[in-house]
Amino acid sequence: MFKYVNNGGTLVVVPDSSIDYSSYSNFLIPLGIAPLTSAVVNQERVEKLMLEDEIFQGVFSSASGISSSTDLPQVEKYYLQNTVSSGEKLIQLRSGAPILSRFLKGKGEVYLFAVSFSGNMSNFARHAIFVPVVYRMALLSERTGKKAYFIGSDDRIELPSTTIAGDEVFHLINEKSNFDIIPGHRTTGTGTVISINNQVTSAANYDLKLRNEVVAIASFNYNREESLLKFKSDAQLKSEIETLRLKNLKIIDSGDVELTHQFSAINEGTRLWKYCIMLVLLFLAFEVLLLKFWKK
Repeated sequence: MFKYVNNGGTLVVVPDSSIDYSSYSNFLIPLGIAPLTSAVVNQERVEKLMLEDEIFQGVFSSASGISSSTDLPQVEKYYLQNTVSSGEKLIQLRSGAPILSRFLKGKGEVYLFAVSFSGNMSNFARHAIFVPVVYRMALLSERTGKKAYFIGSDDRIELPSTTIAGDEVFHLINEKSNFDIIPGHRTTGTGTVISINNQVTSAANYDLKLRNEVVAIASFNYNREESLLKFKSDAQLKSEIETLRLKNLKIIDSGDVELTHQFSAINEGTRLWKYCIMLVLLFLAFEVLLLKFWKK
């Protein structure tokens, strides 16, 4: 079980209404989870949900809709762990005790309930949030893996739920370019890992087929580092211009002015029409004054 979880599996632990604590301890301790040691008989209401977690995505219409008047599950009895839980408390009671915790172990995760789904320990299994929460657990347990890969990085395609036996092989195909290779594969505890070994050299979408059925679609792209632009400073450019004695080049420092205005000034030169109008008005004023005082 430890190997299954560590390799990416998802495990859900739901205790019975009457449990053998030693058996649960022998099961949980190897997983690195504090065992259940006692039961609390007390009527309590769920007060806090970790709504920002992906497990509650789509369960409620909005996070602001959860208030003290919201109908949430109630418990009559729940189990406690012997130490402070190191897991994430997804559903908490008013006392702070969790009734659903999640523990990340290796590549996988373990969900631990503190109440039973049967009997009268709680109404969680009959509550409206039960189905969507359990559905989200199952949905999130399906590891879809990466969809995009870089050419030249020798990425591996992981197929968590796919196994292969005998002489069967995978085919990586792109029909448009008539591309068809048989990649290497390795079986793991939870599925299969496909090794491309840098055999893909063109950016495109490729179908990974097994038994003539598409089991995955992988997109291969060129490394984005090829598009990274590096710029030289003004001082470096001026130094190179002086070194190469390039007289027809000029560095434009726009500063706070838009670059288009700088180009307009260079192409059209300095505009003097404003100064001409000012001089015309000034001379007109002088003429009026001269005519006025000349008569006297």
